[in-house]
Amino acid sequence: MRLRRIMSLVARSAGAILFLLWVFTRMADFKQTLQVISGASIGVAAVALGCALAGELTTAYKWVLLVRVSGGMLPFYQAVRASFIGMFYNNFLPGNVGGDLARVLVIRPWAGSKAAAAAATFMQRATGLGGLLLVAICAASLWPFQIKQWRAWGPASWPITWFLVTAIGYVFACLVLFNGKIYHLTWKAGMAEERENFPSIMHRIVHSLLVRVRRLHHELHAHNPAAPGPLLISVITQLFDTLFVFLLALSLGIQAPFYVFLSAVPLISLASLLPITLNGIGLREAAYISMLASAGVAPEAAAGLSLLQFAVILLFSATGAAFTLTTKQQE
Repeated sequence: MRLRRIMSLVARSAGAILFLLWVFTRMADFKQTLQVISGASIGVAAVALGCALAGELTTAYKWVLLVRVSGGMLPFYQAVRASFIGMFYNNFLPGNVGGDLARVLVIRPWAGSKAAAAAATFMQRATGLGGLLLVAICAASLWPFQIKQWRAWGPASWPITWFLVTAIGYVFACLVLFNGKIYHLTWKAGMAEERENFPSIMHRIVHSLLVRVRRLHHELHAHNPAAPGPLLISVITQLFDTLFVFLLALSLGIQAPFYVFLSAVPLISLASLLPITLNGIGLREAAYISMLASAGVAPEAAAGLSLLQFAVILLFSATGAAFTLTTKQQE
């Protein structure tokens, strides 16, 4: 397991390096990109940073509501800690301890159980994706545009295509996970197979794993994926995230309309989740250049925007590191 994690980390790091080399040899000039960043308006960038922080705090409040569903009572401060600590683990310790696992461990004392904490963390991600898709599909429908570099791909060059495909997968996953009949059939068959087909040692290992997964699935059924509260908060968070990127763009002198970012930011967020580079490095820059080219944004400005956004992510991750160190000192 450790060897596989190391190999994954090496492969994703190599992917990030290759993407960055491609971006700054074929798509944008690196020196000009640094010049664009150096000319950023500090005041506008500071306002953008405030929007990013507002988005994180809004997400933390959603976590408080999600933990309440299982009967827990998560203090807002602890939700904020969990959010930043998870960001730290995701960005500085990739391949070792996932950010979501770190978040589960932080909120477990207030959630009531590890399964309840894991369910709330899962719903945090799921409702976040739901809010992202709601904003993205509405924006891409009202203001459709085509990614110039992808025109040869036909329908794939329209962001709405990717949003709809993701939405179909999202709805299907929700139907499977939260359907009562599927839940009972899955665990009735699964537990029977586990009892009949494994020898004693393997039986105990598999039984322990199945019990944990079943507890998580059971806790998930306390949540409603279509609950308006968490989804509304997720939409607000997505709007904060989009406004954050839009203001960062303004600080760099980019004059693209806000509606462009309402489609671009969600698609870039989805692309950055692909496990082919370390923390989306390189892939994010390429996506920004491709998406914003349709709005007439120069490649160097788009790459500078991506790097500036990543700098804010690292700043928030460093805040998570501070929370982590404080926790260890208290222990």
